[in-house]
Amino acid sequence: LVFAGWWRWGGDALAPLHVQSVWRPRFSLPWASLWRGLRFADLYGSYWLLDAVVVVAAIVALVAGIRRVRATYLVFAAGALVLPLFAEFPDRPLLSMPRFICVLFPVIWVPSLLAERRPWVHTAAVASFAAGFGLFAVLFVNWQYVF
Repeated sequence: LVFAGWWRWGGDALAPLHVQSVWRPRFSLPWASLWRGLRFADLYGSYWLLDAVVVVAAIVALVAGIRRVRATYLVFAAGALVLPLFAEFPDRPLLSMPRFICVLFPVIWVPSLLAERRPWVHTAAVASFAAGFGLFAVLFVNWQYVF
């Protein structure tokens, strides 16, 4: 039924599959993708900078969590962080990385463990996460581009 709808209104029953041909990531080594992403962030700012800040913050959190979080959780998070870096998009090397990182719970645990003994850091972190969530929720509900 869905294929018939695509054929009826778009003239192509397999339109979503044909559109995928536009998304052609190239193979790249993770450190090369990261380096190009940092270079683009420096050159262009904007979305490239947001991608780079999120990736670097996740890497710092995982390194800081080496002695604070179980190794299995760190291996999971590191693997999920590195795997998308193998498929780089030429115009935006760190495309979708914030979306991939936001579900990596060990990346969030480490800063929370570090803020555990400092109430003001905890309060600042909770406030900033709440403000960011509110901002992104408003953007999303209003069909604005977030990542």
